[in-house]
Order: sequence, then structure tokens, then C-alpha cells
Amino acid sequence: YLTIFSGIEKLMPGHYLICNEKGIQIKQYWDVDFRNKRSGSESELFDEFLELLKKAVKLRLISDVPLGAFLSGGIDSSLIVALMSEVADLPPRTFSIGFDDALYDETPFSDLVAKQYNTVHQNHTVQADIQNVLGQIVSAFDEPFADDGAIPCFHVCRETRKAVTVALSGLGGDELFGGYHRYLGFSLSQWTSKLPFMSTDAVKRLVAKIPESKDGGYTVDRLKRFVNAASLPSAQRYINYLYMMDDERRSTFYHPDIHREVYPKSVCLNELSKFFNQPDSGFEIDKAYYLDAKIYLPDDVLALTDRMSMWHSLEVRVPFLDHNLVEFAATLDPKLKIRNMAMKYFLKKAARPYLPDTIINKRKQGFVGPLPLWLMRDLKEYTFDTLSEENLKRHGLFNIDTVKQILNEHMNRERKHETLIWAMLVFDCWYKSYME
Repeated sequence: YLTIFSGIEKLMPGHYLICNEKGIQIKQYWDVDFRNKRSGSESELFDEFLELLKKAVKLRLISDVPLGAFLSGGIDSSLIVALMSEVADLPPRTFSIGFDDALYDETPFSDLVAKQYNTVHQNHTVQADIQNVLGQIVSAFDEPFADDGAIPCFHVCRETRKAVTVALSGLGGDELFGGYHRYLGFSLSQWTSKLPFMSTDAVKRLVAKIPESKDGGYTVDRLKRFVNAASLPSAQRYINYLYMMDDERRSTFYHPDIHREVYPKSVCLNELSKFFNQPDSGFEIDKAYYLDAKIYLPDDVLALTDRMSMWHSLEVRVPFLDHNLVEFAATLDPKLKIRNMAMKYFLKKAARPYLPDTIINKRKQGFVGPLPLWLMRDLKEYTFDTLSEENLKRHGLFNIDTVKQILNEHMNRERKHETLIWAMLVFDCWYKSYME
């Protein structure tokens, strides 16, 4: 696990390090196993799952300080709150954030769950003021961190800490039970990759011309990623869904003077492919789940939540990632996770006794804000100033012409680049704080 600092590395998940007079030893103490798939009826599996989750929630309610929960209005956090209400002595305190843009605002859904379980609920609306919190976000990580989920996470942790010291989170439900669109796309690609026309340049050029949606949605962007990766081998196809740049853009993104010093995509691909191909499973989608368990979970969403919560002196506990639950989910037949083009089939059906259909059937949102729209409106001037030619020349890492093209494509709705633009804004802030 690399860091931005030369000579400093992170310990791999599920490993421990021994340092003594004999030197340094790194050993693995746990790993997730996708073999030995569970049998039994759906009803039996639901009961076993709910019992495990209930125990995980109850264990994480042990505290001698005020405790609450994040409540986004999605299935994962809503189910955690439902089980908290069942096993706790007092109504839970719950915390949500919302946005002025209706597409991204889930507070009507969190309000629905809060009312059902009579929680002590609090909403907070996040404004487009990232320039005022970006410095704190960067300081919390000590290195550039490109996930723009840090914005809503920063705010929900700050507001939650005003009332409690410990909070439960629904993190992990998507990774365990097939809740990301990339899992659905990868499962579908097992069939479409066999269709000759999917890999033709004509189809790729046609899809590339489709403009991004004006409301900031991701449907068109996902379609473009899906088509561009259609002809690739399984590991490369899934990993391609994770990249924020295609090969052509990557080849011109860095300044020519340092381009050769930057790790080529092939090196990253080879390292990630090792994880993808490691699990002993006859299902390709299990390999995608494993890769995310080793890379995306520990080094992105969990790192993000840990840094943002600790910055505000808030402890966040994650019942879904109890090791007993992780091991249970790994032994489920993948067809129980994604079925008939529906994500999280198993979790949704298991949660039906606890949650209304409005929550179960709602569109997948994710813990993101309206950054694509903010960059085009509220933060447009700030973005162009920060990523101006004069400013970028300070460190000389990026190809200025390519940066201009990225900004223009996003502002003109030709291609969504908010993650890449956010990454550059974060890097610039980090560089000012740590290198200048």
C-alpha cells in the first residue's frame, strides 16, 4: 500500500507487523473466503443474516458516552437504525444531511424512517462552500484523497459530534450485498462481452457523443464506461470501471517532463489484477467483491469515514463489517445479491419486515453531494482560479492544455469529470500546505 510520501507504506488489511531485533515480519491473520457457498431456503438465510446483524448492532451499542447513528434514508443505514430501535433501551438519536438540489437530497427518506422508529432526528443542509472546508479535509488525511464523498462525510460528522460521541453507520452493505452499479454492470458484461458489436469503434464513438444529463445524474457516464470496457478481459474490465481516466486522457494528463516518472496504468492494473484473481471462486463477481474488500473498502470509504470522524473527535462503528457478517455474505450465492437486473436482492428482501416499500424501492443514491452541479455553478470561479495556468505552474505536474480540456468538457456537459476535478483541487490544496 503506497502513500504520497516516498519510503512510507501502509499495512495491508488483515495483516499485522512484528518489529524486533530480528527485523520486520508482516503476516496475514484473516482473509475473506468465497468458497463453500451456503445452502438452505431464502427464509432460513434471512433469519441467519438478521440474527448476525442484530448481534453486531447490539455489540456496537456498548458505550459509556452518548451514542447515535447516521441515517441517510438508504436501506443500509435505515436497517441499522431499525435494529437499534429493537435492541436499545431508548429511541436512537439519528443524523442526516441534505442538499438544496432535489436529485441529491435524501432527507425526505431519512425523515420517513426517523418517524417510523420515533428517533430523535436532526437534519443539516450542506451548502456549496467547499473552499471553506477543503483545508480541514486535506489536513485530516495528511495526503491527497480524491473521493468527493469527503464533503458530505465532513458535514455529517461535524453535526453529529455536536450531540453524541459515537455513531453507528451503514457502511459495508453495498460491498457485501452487491449495491453498486459497477457490480450490476460487471454482471451484465459477462453476457454482453460475447456480443461482437459491443466492442466496435463505431458503438464507442456513438456512445461518446451522448451528452451528460443536465440534472447531474450518472446514467450516461456509466453507459460510456460500460461500452468502453466491453471487450476487455474480466479483471481489466472491472478495474476499468474504477478508473477516472481512460488511456488516452491519462497519456496526456501529466506534464511531459514527469510523465515517465508516474506509475503507468499497466503497473496499477497488474497490482489490482492480483487481488481480483486471488479468491478461489467459480463466480467472476466474487472476484470483484474481493478486490473491493481489499482495496476500496479499507483505503477509500473506511479511510474517508475514519479521518473525517476523527477530525471531529467522533467514533464511528460499522456493524455490517462485523467479521461474522462479512464471512456470511461471502458464502452467499451471487445470484442472491444481484437478480433480474436488481441490486441487493437479498438485503432488500431481508429488510422488508423493517422498512417501508418507499425505502426498499428507492433509486440508489450513494453518499454523494451535487458536486457536478456545484462545479458548473457555485464553484465555477473558484475552480478555474485554482486550476488556472498560473497556479498549476507552481508544481508543474499537470499538462495545462489537458486540464483546460477537462474543465471545458465538464462545464459544457460533454463528459462528467467532477471526481478528477475534485482530485486536482485537493492536490493543489495539499501541495500548498505540505510542500510549499
